[in-house]
Amino acid sequence: MKQRNVNLAPKIMRPSNSSGRPPSDIKPSPDLLKQAKTELSELKRALAASQQQSQNTCRQIDALAKTNACLREELIGLAHKVAEARHLAYYDELTGLPTRRLLLDRLNQAMVQAARQQKQVALLLLDLDGFKEINKKFGQAVGDKILRQVAKRLIACIRSTDTACRYEGDEFVIMLPEIDVKESATEMAEKIRVRLAAPYVVNDQPMTVTASTGMAVYRGDEQNYIDLIKQADVAMCLDKVHINAPSSQQAMQN
Repeated sequence: MKQRNVNLAPKIMRPSNSSGRPPSDIKPSPDLLKQAKTELSELKRALAASQQQSQNTCRQIDALAKTNACLREELIGLAHKVAEARHLAYYDELTGLPTRRLLLDRLNQAMVQAARQQKQVALLLLDLDGFKEINKKFGQAVGDKILRQVAKRLIACIRSTDTACRYEGDEFVIMLPEIDVKESATEMAEKIRVRLAAPYVVNDQPMTVTASTGMAVYRGDEQNYIDLIKQADVAMCLDKVHINAPSSQQAMQN
């Protein structure tokens, strides 16, 4: 006889419905639900913190952008002030002519170059005669207008390589680099004297201002620019005495 294989393990009956899916009345355990809620809460807090941090970062970026713009404006303003200060250091605010500082710099360079090329540099020092009286009688505004006209006349007389400078007050200096002979500087001095002696019209009123001139010439010797200016100043003072001498003699005769 054949023996039958008998499976003695009990059969487990699984609940099922007509659809073959687990019944809907099975609920998760309370511990798993509590853990899920805890994780969800942590995620929400992390998300809120991330959003807050993002907003703070955006505000910081905006603040830095505004600060950067302000600093850029301040830097531009500072650059303009530096350029203006540099311009005022080298150019006279009233006449627009180079100042003494720029003149001395150019004069020193011209003397060095003249010594190398065996040429001469002439320096003309001009002092306006009678200007102080006009300034005192008619006021500083009138005197300033005359100084501006003097500056324009000087520029019209000189070459592009020359320098006309307002030295101080009513004194002007003309530097003539690379001249060949002293006579050419003398001709320039006479040309300037005649040009400045022409009447000035201020507020429809003609005024006359002359100029005493002194000249010094650098010939490549051991002179420095200070010595050259002193020589021109002495020559100018002598010329002023010569101009005022006839009027003084006439006053003594009267």
